[in-house]
Amino acid sequence: MPKAKAKKKKEPRLTKERMKKARKPAKDRKPLATGAATAEAAAASQPCLDALDAAFIVGGCLPSGTHENDDTLEQTGLISENLRLIFRECVFNGVTNRGCDITRGQIPNGANTTVGEVQDTIIRNAH
Repeated sequence: MPKAKAKKKKEPRLTKERMKKARKPAKDRKPLATGAATAEAAAASQPCLDALDAAFIVGGCLPSGTHENDDTLEQTGLISENLRLIFRECVFNGVTNRGCDITRGQIPNGANTTVGEVQDTIIRNAH
């Protein structure tokens, strides 16, 4: 038994009206970036803080003494939730005083959070 041929769908013809519609730019499209806009976008993608800034901010908010990056906040002396909230506020103020934006909730302050994790987080989230 011979196979039945599949019917081909007809492609719609490109009429003058369709060509006019195709040439019109979409209303929701943004214009291509100019040199200034590209520079702004590149600056926005760069971190606002570097590792040294983050270390100074976090170190300045910790209790006095020597602290390593792998020390937890509890090991540094921030033994209560209240002390860790004060630490978070201090870090938030340090970041914003350098002209960067961050929300308090983006700054980790759990007892088992390490100093290095706090530094990495503020580098990543500060814009």
